[in-house]
Amino acid sequence: MSDILSKATEFSQVLLAEKKQFSGEEVLHHCDGVCHILLGVGASQDLLAAIYLAYVCDVLSKPQETLTPVFGKELTGLAVSTHKIFHLQKMAGDSS
Repeated sequence: MSDILSKATEFSQVLLAEKKQFSGEEVLHHCDGVCHILLGVGASQDLLAAIYLAYVCDVLSKPQETLTPVFGKELTGLAVSTHKIFHLQKMAGDSS
């Protein structure tokens, strides 16, 4: 596991502990599963870290401002953009 992925998972564990998705699945368990799948198709460690951070965005009032000093502008941008896609996907699912 790379330093950035370790840092992102540790950061996420504190903020997402015991958080559950609408389905009842624990968010951290879901992140682990998504990363396992992405790792199988050759995803970069930065992309895996962004998955955890995208879910962290749900619990931060200012994710861009909070994550950038810790994870840098590029990884934070990827996480925040991924979070926006998750949100749009949820909205689209709610409307059908």
